[in-house]
Amino acid sequence: MNGGGTTAEEGERANAIAGFIQVWTDAIFNEQWNRAHQLLDAVTASNTSLFHTNQEISRLGVVTHNLCANPAAPLELFRRLLAVAGKQQILEYRDPGSRRNCFHTAAEFLGDRCDVWSLLLQARPAGVLERDVHGSRPLDILTREIVLREQFLHSLWPLQQVQTLSPYWESVRRLLIIQYSLLQRESNCDMNSRDSKTLVRLPVLHACFALPDVPVELRQFALVRHHRQLVVPDVYCGNLPLHWAVAQPCPDEEDFVLAEMIRLAPEAARVRNRDGHTPFDIAVAHGSRRWKSGCRELIQAFPECLLFPTLLSFSTKQDQLIESIPLLLTELAVKDALGVVFCTLRGKPDLFLNPR
Repeated sequence: MNGGGTTAEEGERANAIAGFIQVWTDAIFNEQWNRAHQLLDAVTASNTSLFHTNQEISRLGVVTHNLCANPAAPLELFRRLLAVAGKQQILEYRDPGSRRNCFHTAAEFLGDRCDVWSLLLQARPAGVLERDVHGSRPLDILTREIVLREQFLHSLWPLQQVQTLSPYWESVRRLLIIQYSLLQRESNCDMNSRDSKTLVRLPVLHACFALPDVPVELRQFALVRHHRQLVVPDVYCGNLPLHWAVAQPCPDEEDFVLAEMIRLAPEAARVRNRDGHTPFDIAVAHGSRRWKSGCRELIQAFPECLLFPTLLSFSTKQDQLIESIPLLLTELAVKDALGVVFCTLRGKPDLFLNPR
């Protein structure tokens, strides 16, 4: 009888929780924020709370989803909800059908709410890497929202009369920085080798090129809207966006975005970062670029880059002094990852006929 009584009690609790969440959902949908705060008071009251176990607390994730789907949701309500014990369980909740977490929902409805994004990213940064049933990350959904709004902006005139999209781009910047930090930790990179606190100040255009799997549409619109950042070194490692871009692989035969970056700011190809490396040095070191995917434009913008001794630091015989072009090519061709240098001169052998 005790077993049957326990089952009946669990059923009653489950029904009570479902009813409570439905009432809360209605309050959020109707933007009855005072009512929503009162319901939250009931959750935090230890003597009347329906939510005790981790599984029961995770049901509050439904409420978080509903809040993230309402652009008018007060920040204080988010703060109070995430202050509930077990906020990890709340943010780990994923919709059973779509497999979306609260970051996916926020990307669709709260792209311009930087205050909410800061709160969510601080509470559970790993959520930005999760994919829904269609394989989309929160970044992919936020990209679609920005592309739609940017296209709408370009269809209007004058643009000065249209509300700015700066908050959306700030949300993108913060999300990308979190993803970059997580990637560095997964690859066991030493984040202490640089001041990790400066990473949060990475400009949005730099952040768009710091990761390998950023949607190309996002990069294209970032380049249009933030092209002035092309010649601004970041405080993290002195990189321009071009330094970040050439370190990433190009899935297509030609990288039109990188070519456009160099067209808009050809002087960027000559700039050295804090380690003394030009964009071409980085392209050679990573071995992820070929003639048509960036090296052609880099060398055309700065042919002297092949003469610089910094390239020797990537060779197998660092103590050997190489002064001539043929010997330099022979040395660099030893490594497959450095064969890109040989390919560039094969594709354009007249680069050094009249060096500047």
